[in-house]
Amino acid sequence: MVAARLEGSDYRSGCAIATMVLELAPENEELSTDFETVFGRSRAALARRFETWAIARGRAIGLANLVMSAFEGALVLNRAARSTEALQTTVEAIAEVMDHEPSTRKELRHG
Repeated sequence: MVAARLEGSDYRSGCAIATMVLELAPENEELSTDFETVFGRSRAALARRFETWAIARGRAIGLANLVMSAFEGALVLNRAARSTEALQTTVEAIAEVMDHEPSTRKELRHG
């Protein structure tokens, strides 16, 4: 879905918030706080999902940060290369990390 949107936009599309952060946050502390709030909500939602897989809170937060950072970085690399390869390999790498989480292995096998 994300890769198709990126390709369909001729690699102009990406994370609008990340683009604004890069351009505006260094100059405006209030906007920087607002951007952190938006990213924080996404990280918190992802961490909560990981917790439903019996991943400890601290580890869930760390994994959420990893996923968000990897995803945002992949979008930038995709736009630069005009390819979705970075996104594809990032998703594969994250899936491998999650496969090695003891609690997710059990959850993924049973439900």
